[in-house]
Amino acid sequence: MAIDRGQLLEMLSLQDSIADKAEDIGILMSLRTAKMIDSLVAPFKEYVEGNKEAFVHAKNVMRELDVLIESGFGGAEAGKVDQMIDAVAESEHKCDIMQRELMKQVLDHENEMSVGDFFVWQRLLHEIAGLSNYSEKLANRVRMLLSLK
Repeated sequence: MAIDRGQLLEMLSLQDSIADKAEDIGILMSLRTAKMIDSLVAPFKEYVEGNKEAFVHAKNVMRELDVLIESGFGGAEAGKVDQMIDAVAESEHKCDIMQRELMKQVLDHENEMSVGDFFVWQRLLHEIAGLSNYSEKLANRVRMLLSLK
């Protein structure tokens, strides 16, 4: 096998972590509906989409793994995947910035929320961030694999 078994298992574990995080978000959202403040609707949607974008970029990196193995982890394919990994990192960084801005906006409206709503917002922003964070970790794991080959 072109990939060490431990490296493959680590990548599978990171993929499982993304799925677990998505499940955690769904459960959190089903437990209690947080009060939606009008000024948070658009930035929240953008934040969710940004995290989804980071995941999609990571998914595309993983889809290229077969081609990378066939190419011996080199050549034009390795360069292409390296650029794809950069896109994951860039998306994750944008999400970090959006998360800070959204949290500032939530704090600006904390007097309009119950303690429970505030807690749910804080937790929700944190959990959603996990999608892009784990996506970046997965992509970086592929980058490490490229650097070892």
